[in-house]
This record gives sequence, structure tokens and C-alpha cells, in this order.
Amino acid sequence: MARLIPFICLLCCASTLAAIAVEYDLDKPLDLPGKWRYYTGAHFYAQHRCNDAQMRLHARRIENYLGAPSRESDPEIEPLLQVRLYASAADYRRNLKFSKYRDGHFNKRLNLIVSYCDVSAIMLAEQLNLHALAAKPLRKWQRVFIAELLPLVSQNRVFAAFADAEKDKRAKLLAVLLSNHWPGRTERATLRRLAILLAERQQLEGFLEKLIEPVTADDTGLETLEALFPEGIQSLLESPGEGNLDAKGNKTLRKGQMK
Repeated sequence: MARLIPFICLLCCASTLAAIAVEYDLDKPLDLPGKWRYYTGAHFYAQHRCNDAQMRLHARRIENYLGAPSRESDPEIEPLLQVRLYASAADYRRNLKFSKYRDGHFNKRLNLIVSYCDVSAIMLAEQLNLHALAAKPLRKWQRVFIAELLPLVSQNRVFAAFADAEKDKRAKLLAVLLSNHWPGRTERATLRRLAILLAERQQLEGFLEKLIEPVTADDTGLETLEALFPEGIQSLLESPGEGNLDAKGNKTLRKGQMK
């Protein structure tokens, strides 16, 4: 668990996750006109439409995350994170023309996290984790899997992972492991099943640690799963999948391609 601590946001209880995580690159810097307020913390700067209580709560959560001793020596974390918080989920989605499933996003180019004032603690943690993982040579499904599971592992709430896709048809696990795009609903359903299965076997933390470790020849997670399931994983690769997800494209990514 020690290797996971730098990516865990220590938060209070929060609601179930529901949004599809994504990176977005069309944001503007924190100088938008309109009814915005500003907050400057030790490790971040915010443009927001929150009341004082909401901003204090988010400031405490973000500072706890960015100011943790295990993170301060990490050269991949920029010294001053930018944060934009819209007044509500409807305000956020309407202004950025996002669907009802979007609760937040990150923009690595601007070193920016964007969400809204009453966003859940766990969803905020997921965006912070995605931002921190953006520079690491990981496939997109791996970033989402790590970012979504870590806050839940710390609270023993793995069954809340990918809850938006709980009843969706599942893609085949092999296709998901070989993919490198932001997971859609069928893929999120498969990642949920994988997380629960690993948690039931008490192997979830070990799998997350292996994903976070520096890149080895195993950039898909297949070899790690084979080590965790010595009885074989062929049935595992097939059985979670009812969908017919296409696995086109390169099946082995090089460091420069994992963005």
C-alpha cells in the first residue's frame, strides 16, 4: 500500500461515482469574464463560483492532496495547480457543452482541474489522480482504473467503482487491456468486474501497485494478471465480455505513444 499513498486523496465519505473521466484540452486560462471569485492556496489557485463554505471544503481537500509529504518531492507534480469550479453541475455541463455524465475533467497543458462547487469528494479525488498520472507512461484505461479505484480502496468501497456502468453490457477484457482510449460504458463495466474480482481475491492493491510501477515490458497488464492467476486467465479474458469490442491498433505501446 505504501506505493499507492502518493496517489490517494484522504477524504471524507462521498457519493457514488457516476461520470466518465476524460482529458479535455480546449480550456482557457483562469481569466474568464463573469461572476467569478478567486482563491489562492499554498499549492493551488482557484477561479470559482462557490460559497465560502464550499470553497473552504475543497481547499482543504486539495491542499491535503497536493501538500502531502509524499507528493512534495515528486518532480512530475507542478508547484501550483489551477482549479476552476462552476456553480453547479448544470452550469459546468451547459457552459462546456458536456453530457449529463460529465462531472469533471483535467487539462494537463494548462495544469488545470475543472469541476463544480458541489462535486463529490471522490470525484474530485479522481480528477486529481488523473492529473497526477497524466505524465506517466500508462494506457488510458490504466489511468482511469487507478484514479477511480484508489480513493475507494482507501475506504474499502470497491463496489462503488464504475457504478455508472454497473448494468451495462461488458466488453471483452482482452480488448480493454489492449486499448488506449478513454473507456466507454461497456469498457467501464468490464473494469468494474475486474476490480471486484481482484478485490475478492485480495489482489487489487497488488495489481494497482504493479500498474503504477515504472514501465516494464508488460504495458497491458496481461503478465501481471497471469502472475496473479496461476491457474490461467484465458477464461477471465473471455468471460467478462458480452460485447464485441474491436481491438484494432498497436497492441504494444511505446513510451512516446502512451499519451
